[in-house]
Amino acid sequence: MFQNIMSLIISFVCLVGGLFMFTFGLSNVGTQYFSLGPTLLGLVLVVHNVFVLYVTFSKKSGQDTQRTSAPATRTPPKQTPATQTPVTQAPATRTPGKQTQDTSVSDTQAFQIPQTESVSVVHRIFSHMNQTAIDTSFYGSEAYAEAIAAELVPMFAPSASLNDYKAVDEALLFYGDVWIRKHFGPSPELMTTSHIKGDLTEKYRDHDAKVVAAAVDRCVAFIYQKEPNLEQRDVVQAFQQNLVQSNAGQNANAETAHLDDADYGLVPQKPVFVAGFPGTHAYLDSLCLSDGTRPTFNRTGSMNVPGIEGPVDAYEVTAGGKSVGRIFVCLYGSSNSTRAPRGFVLR
Repeated sequence: MFQNIMSLIISFVCLVGGLFMFTFGLSNVGTQYFSLGPTLLGLVLVVHNVFVLYVTFSKKSGQDTQRTSAPATRTPPKQTPATQTPVTQAPATRTPGKQTQDTSVSDTQAFQIPQTESVSVVHRIFSHMNQTAIDTSFYGSEAYAEAIAAELVPMFAPSASLNDYKAVDEALLFYGDVWIRKHFGPSPELMTTSHIKGDLTEKYRDHDAKVVAAAVDRCVAFIYQKEPNLEQRDVVQAFQQNLVQSNAGQNANAETAHLDDADYGLVPQKPVFVAGFPGTHAYLDSLCLSDGTRPTFNRTGSMNVPGIEGPVDAYEVTAGGKSVGRIFVCLYGSSNSTRAPRGFVLR
């Protein structure tokens, strides 16, 4: 039952990710958040994975139909008449008390397929997966998957061996969860290794949190071997997060110093503080004009301001095709501000 679970999980998650990217792109047409590339990629993911799921379930339906069909009848092989030379057989001598052993093979035995140890567990698991999942998450390599299993099985099931189908299957499923989260996510911050550890610690509650975290590190190391560019992206993302956290601690006083000022958020020296890039998107998404109009925000540049750690970003605000002013945001805050500049409201 669980033999097809890896391929189904990957196809389903890719489908959900594609739907998210496509709907997000459509919902933001005409705004600064719209990007044609991710929107088209989301559409491609949706179409591709719907096709993959259709093919997978079509094959399953075909196999069920085959099983219920009438059993094939065996046609005995034709025997070529041959001239036989009479052979005089000497009567067999039997030793009293011993039975002669019948070495003939029955029809049932002749059609049994022996399960040999030479077929690896990974090979058996791969035989029930769709090729797309194998080519993407495992880079088309059984040896790669076997190396992953050799690392993870002792971590999750110390008493199990690599011939234990259930243990190997669980290890590869775990790796698949890491791979999906490393490649698909609503934002880069949610694709970092630290976030994945927290996410999977919650999902795999039956295992110790330290074991799950160590297993995530091993899976990420395997992925980096195949995709060095992904490692570079993660290094940059980690640097940005550390920078945000470091500067946020130094901006503690500046965050609350001008909340009640009339020009709060309207001049660079009194910016709205938010928590990182996700905080910026969330804050601007909830900001409306006083009359309830949903404006568009276009980042026009950044500047350094004395007394504030990290640059302050300037956003041009437009509504109805006309500029209605500018606001200033600093993403190096400890949390998102709950105040709106004059002329705006938070919905």
